[in-house]
Amino acid sequence: MRKLAAFLAVWAVVLASLTPAKGTRHRRPAAGDHVGHLNVGGVDRTYILHIPESLPESVSVPLVLVFHGGGGHAATMPNFTRFDSRAEREKFLVAYPESFNKSWNDTRGLSPADDVGFIRALIAELQRTHHTDPKRTYAAGISNGGFFSNRLA
Repeated sequence: MRKLAAFLAVWAVVLASLTPAKGTRHRRPAAGDHVGHLNVGGVDRTYILHIPESLPESVSVPLVLVFHGGGGHAATMPNFTRFDSRAEREKFLVAYPESFNKSWNDTRGLSPADDVGFIRALIAELQRTHHTDPKRTYAAGISNGGFFSNRLA
């Protein structure tokens, strides 16, 4: 897991300098990924979840939360970051939450949403349904999503 933590730290720095892969402008989840919904404070919030095919069922697994930038969408992040293929190799879940009104509430006044509450509810839901390990939950993001990852830390 140290490799995973180091990988995530590097991505936090590198993501801003990457150019999106061709075809990432669509808003549909990557093939095999699932769209989930949670109601938080009366607001329907969505996320995309990637579950590796050979994920062990009897042990807790790490969870990586990947946040899009301001004006972006969760559906572009799997192709942009390539976290799905990394999750297949390293055996962890990846969740790509969708912000409210295309911005995360990173304390700069970009969004009025209770994004911290949404992420708390999402983590709790994934711990309950997919046995994610609360001690191995990580966040990464680009731009506004990076600022929000920092807020979560």
